[in-house]
Amino acid sequence: MINHGPNISVEESSLAFKPASTDWLHGIPPRIQEVQAYFSQKGADKREADAFFLFYEKTGWVSRRGNPIQKWKPFAWRWILSLALQNPWSFDHRIR
Repeated sequence: MINHGPNISVEESSLAFKPASTDWLHGIPPRIQEVQAYFSQKGADKREADAFFLFYEKTGWVSRRGNPIQKWKPFAWRWILSLALQNPWSFDHRIR
């Protein structure tokens, strides 16, 4: 288990044996490294990337309506936008 802070930890099993990034087109969830890179590009904290990943891992990458998530980036963008609106000081405004 990798510990990313007081309340966030990631199982090593969730990091291994994930397919390449283009496989999400076929409904395969992203790797945590991809999520962390996307959040970093958008100026969000790594802890938020981990929280997003763990939340959707727990739900089985299914939306609130019960549909499998085919494209995770729109869900990640909404997560980041919600974070920026709630805590604008924690968002790096130089990166978009």
